[in-house]
Amino acid sequence: MIKFIKTELKDITEFKKYLPNDNAVSCDGTAGGIFMWFDEFNTYHAVINDTLIQKITVSGEDMFAPPCGKDVTGAVFEIYSYCRENSIPCKFFGATDNFIEILAESFEISKEYERDICDYVYLSSDLMSFSGKKYHGQKNHLNAFKKLYSEAYAKKTATSDIEEVKAFMEKYKASAHKSSEAFLKEIASVERVLDNFSLYGFEGLAVYYNGEVISFTAGEVIGDTMYAHIEKALPEYRGLYQYTVSEFSSLASRMGAVYINREDDTGDEGLRTSKLAYKPCKLVDKYTVTIKGVKK
Repeated sequence: MIKFIKTELKDITEFKKYLPNDNAVSCDGTAGGIFMWFDEFNTYHAVINDTLIQKITVSGEDMFAPPCGKDVTGAVFEIYSYCRENSIPCKFFGATDNFIEILAESFEISKEYERDICDYVYLSSDLMSFSGKKYHGQKNHLNAFKKLYSEAYAKKTATSDIEEVKAFMEKYKASAHKSSEAFLKEIASVERVLDNFSLYGFEGLAVYYNGEVISFTAGEVIGDTMYAHIEKALPEYRGLYQYTVSEFSSLASRMGAVYINREDDTGDEGLRTSKLAYKPCKLVDKYTVTIKGVKK
């Protein structure tokens, strides 16, 4: 029987031992993706044979994240046994094609496509320059920002800059005019990152104008991809998002990132329209997979 323990922020260092350090594929397989939302998913975890197992709650139902580490197939067998012993369905949330291939070797499975949690992936070179006809609209906004706010500049975030970023977040909350539970939870997750910036190990970038932060973005580079976990900007500055994305992509490229993973759209129509407008080179497809039985 797997013995799960409640996941806490202090576990981030332990988790990093088992998470991929060359290609995470999905933002869900990164330290940032997990530890920005571990409380929202009521995450519990266990380690078996150098393999990380996570039990999460999705819409009130117990599910599991794809295991990470030395023996993924062995971990799935352990999870399958746990589910049978506890009379619950054996379901994996956020399963990518790679993980499904592993499952299909040993198990009978069914899968359900989850469009709302698919990651948007872009070429960093595209987002740096917004060159070409497909980026005509984005380029216009970027040029407008540079013309209207010529004294604005981007700066890589150091620990000493965090208080300025926190002040920006207070302005952002007020300017967003939102009070939904989802919005407040997202703000709380960003604030936790800022309170523990060194622990998360993110690369951050802030845009300054008139001595104050007007946008902030942060993420982590794994292999050839920058996983952008945070992206916030004050709405009154035309082209600020485009400028922020461009500058952060330049930073990512200098760190060796060929791709930028800007996470999912959560099913929000406005966010989906925005992320599609940046012309992703691919989506990371994700599924909820149910194990029906073991192959004979």
